[in-house]
Amino acid sequence: MINKPGLILFLAAILVAWFCIYLNSTPVNLDPSPSDTTFSVARAYRHLQQIAKAPHSTGTSDNIRVRSYIAATCQELGLDTTIQHTTALVAGRNGMVAANIYNIIARLKGTQSSKSVVVTAHYDSEPNAIGAGDDGAGCAAMLETARRLKAGRPLRNDVIFLFTDGEEQGLMGAHAFVDESPLIKEIGVALNFDARGSAGASLIAETNSDNGWVVKEYAHSGAHKNGSSLNYEIYKLLPNSTDYTPFKKAGIAGLNNAFIDGFVDYHSMTDKPENLDMNTFQEQGDNMLSLVRHFGGLDIGDTKAPDVTFFNVIGHWLVRYPASLNIVFLVLVNLIL
Repeated sequence: MINKPGLILFLAAILVAWFCIYLNSTPVNLDPSPSDTTFSVARAYRHLQQIAKAPHSTGTSDNIRVRSYIAATCQELGLDTTIQHTTALVAGRNGMVAANIYNIIARLKGTQSSKSVVVTAHYDSEPNAIGAGDDGAGCAAMLETARRLKAGRPLRNDVIFLFTDGEEQGLMGAHAFVDESPLIKEIGVALNFDARGSAGASLIAETNSDNGWVVKEYAHSGAHKNGSSLNYEIYKLLPNSTDYTPFKKAGIAGLNNAFIDGFVDYHSMTDKPENLDMNTFQEQGDNMLSLVRHFGGLDIGDTKAPDVTFFNVIGHWLVRYPASLNIVFLVLVNLIL
């Protein structure tokens, strides 16, 4: 005999679980008529079309083309733009790796900076990939974010837009910036934007240790909340690293953002602008602009606080609590079961 109340509860639990997953994995809808204060996908897409015309790996003529386009655009926006040219030397899985890299550093001055906010994405691609999602979208979003910030009310803190080179060869540009740039001493928060596909929600894949402060500020920002401590636990088990890795090792608080659906396009010649989900692009741009505005307006002091566990329940409702309570909840759940 079927236990009807039990069956109803079981089906209801499945429905609620599906609904939560659906809300947390569907990007925001495209904004067809952005205001003067919001992120414009149309403008960002025009940048993306210029960046992701062809493979542009480090050391190629197309890499030079992309670098020239980004640097020229930053200068047109009135940002203090410089090129960091150096030979990066990084220990890789198969030994030491060296590369001649060119980072683009574009600075937007604040009114009374406490600490700088660095926004990073890499402008190089894999040799056999167009690089629209990875990571042309991040670079294009940075250019549009810079335009919006430049046109709006000045922020308190300096914002450094760091377009790194040589990421695909082993985070060469990010390592070079952290190891050699004098600006590293000024940075309080690092926001990295990358991708492992061409679609999906923009997730928080990683935070710093002692993440209580940065997660609290993330929760208070206007970004679309898509993240959980579980993402980071899974990320740590994978053989992956991003441009946030050197900043994290340097003890800088930060948020590592990425979208990971549409994996078939990752590191592929199909990673073209026309194959990038525009809703994903909208969400990435919204989050970037919101996070930069939020952290750019803070008095950034002590960025370390005890670790918190955090996750989405429904939609963008972010739950967070001290990680020290995990063992308490684990015991309670086992007792209840």
